Amino acid sequence: MPSSSSAAPRLHWVCLGPHLQGLVLRTCLTAPGLRRLMAPFFDVFSPSDFELRSEAARLAPLHAGLARALQAALDEQHRDAVAQSSRAQTEDDLLALWDAATRAGDIGGACWALVTDGRSAPRLRSLIARDVEQLTNAASAQRERERDAAEIGALRTQVSAIDESWRMSATLLEAAKAAKERADSLSAALMFQVGRREQAEVAALAAEAQALRQEQEAIQLKVQLGELGRELSAMEEQLRGWMKCEGAGPSPLDPLIRGRKLLYVGGRPSANPAIRALVERHGGEYRRHEGSVIASASERLSDELAWADLVVAPLDCVDRESAVVLQRACRHNGLDYVPLRTASIASFAAGLCTTLAMPRLPLPVNGLCLRHG
Repeated sequence: MPSSSSAAPRLHWVCLGPHLQGLVLRTCLTAPGLRRLMAPFFDVFSPSDFELRSEAARLAPLHAGLARALQAALDEQHRDAVAQSSRAQTEDDLLALWDAATRAGDIGGACWALVTDGRSAPRLRSLIARDVEQLTNAASAQRERERDAAEIGALRTQVSAIDESWRMSATLLEAAKAAKERADSLSAALMFQVGRREQAEVAALAAEAQALRQEQEAIQLKVQLGELGRELSAMEEQLRGWMKCEGAGPSPLDPLIRGRKLLYVGGRPSANPAIRALVERHGGEYRRHEGSVIASASERLSDELAWADLVVAPLDCVDRESAVVLQRACRHNGLDYVPLRTASIASFAAGLCTTLAMPRLPLPVNGLCLRHG
């Protein structure tokens, strides 16, 4: 073949035809490398490799920066092959370089160097394109054969495992039949004992429930007895204070009530006059709030709470929701709040002595029922 000038210029990737451009992108540049080059120009994370190469082939002729980056990256990656092709003297030397690359199985560098070499004739480029397609198809076929062989091997392994599982299942089935026969023979003997055990369990559960109810009732009675004892003690102290002659020591309620403004929420009409007289006798001021706490919580109750510095509420005359609202209002206004078990005078005296004599602690909004224990 005739010789070619070694000083012939190299072709730019953009100058190649669309077929050779796609051939170079598929053969001479890896997908990760192309993604790095395309990152400043295109969203490279979502497209597939095929879409990425198609977009590169579309954008490079339109974007000089991308075209230069592609050319520089390919020249740098395949500089040895480019240098080797530049030393070739004739077209036969270029063809020999391609034959050596195909025999070695490393065609990426030779493909880029020879396709862009200005001395390569169109028939050499056509030969390179045909050989790349054939090698690509052969590699794809080889991968398909390897994948098929792997699938066949996996299927054979699965068949062997199924056969072994079948043999084990047959053995286990025979053992299960024998076990079932043994279980059937024991089942009849166990039924009578199971019935007796169930009857005993039912009786034991009933006895346990009865004992638990009695224990709970005893606890409640003990709590109520303690409450009644405290109320009785308070009443006895109060009665002893009333029976003392003038000049004797003060009643236990006197330091708890004197000078205080007491707001009594709820209560019974039969006990309210006596409670009022008791408060006034010990030097305190008395007001009573009637009606629902929640319905009147806006204006009238606010005025009464602003007047008072001590709030007392019998829980047997105030519903739980109202008691919670009242307790929160007292806490918000910094008032002493005394919940009573009942609306009786004894409960009033015992509640004041018990609650006001203790250090002021935050009262829980949701906790043990103060009425029932």
